[in-house]
Amino acid sequence: MIDERCAQDAWLRGLSDAWKQHGLDAEALFRQAGLDVGSSHLLEPALLSDKLSLLWELAVQATGDPYVGIKTAPKQPLGSLGLIAHLILACPTMLQALERLCQYVGFVLPTATARVDALPDRVRLVLHLSPGERPVPPQRYDFVAGLVLRLIEWMIGRPVAPRVIFHPLAAPGDPGPYLEAFRSPVRFEQPICAMDFDPADLDVPLPTANPLVADWCGRLAADLEQTRRGQLRVRVKKVLVELLPKGDPRRDEVASALRMSERTLQRRLSEEGTHFQELVDATRRELAQQFLSAGRLSPKEMSFELGFADPSNFYRACKRWFGQSPKELRQMS
Repeated sequence: MIDERCAQDAWLRGLSDAWKQHGLDAEALFRQAGLDVGSSHLLEPALLSDKLSLLWELAVQATGDPYVGIKTAPKQPLGSLGLIAHLILACPTMLQALERLCQYVGFVLPTATARVDALPDRVRLVLHLSPGERPVPPQRYDFVAGLVLRLIEWMIGRPVAPRVIFHPLAAPGDPGPYLEAFRSPVRFEQPICAMDFDPADLDVPLPTANPLVADWCGRLAADLEQTRRGQLRVRVKKVLVELLPKGDPRRDEVASALRMSERTLQRRLSEEGTHFQELVDATRRELAQQFLSAGRLSPKEMSFELGFADPSNFYRACKRWFGQSPKELRQMS
């Protein structure tokens, strides 16, 4: 079974590793953006998008290089896809692998959607990155497009040059790095982000194809989508992550954020075998584990980040969750 949290963590770790290989202090940049790999799956997509956009803005500031997105796309990108990599490798052809990747991309990166359009003389891969309140910087598109192209080349074992790249943002002063990275013309200020391929480049049998695994994946896809839609508890925890730093979250606030009545929220959580206060406690515990492992916040700071009005309440919660005080746990990390 695909774990959405593991898939998303793999993506962010892949980004961090790619940056480290190019000499960037990835950990410092992630901290500045307020983005924690281990708890990013709890963020609502709009908030996650804002943190990712800020992360890329910080990377540009740190390097002084507006082309950092295309320059840091990994040549071996499967590690960035986590368990999703095994699913696409089982497909019979590269085209079917791309279609499967589009189907699962939301599990890897909830802020992204993708589709494959079969046009009369070409295959078009369309990418979309959902913005939050911050606009999406071009480096986010550059990195994702570069990663997908590297993925195709790695899987079929040879270089591929798209017929054309469509980029939704403004043209840079020097298009040279784009031409070098993609080996194809790039059209800027377009209504979409897309890559057009020669069908022959994608109609390639994959040596890793496995019909049994591919069949299993097809059935798994439907189950995953149904499960994803039904897990209200996951959506509630994402809202709680945003509300906790503001104080003890109220059920009516969460219901309003999810655009449902408080009674409906209570009923649907009961159908999933849980209740609101249980999710508040579980979210606090999970975030506390992340904070304690990172060791960046004092116990008092952690208590307020977790919505406790009094640090002594955080102390008692830690004793209940972990059997030790926050100070003892920090000394062990």
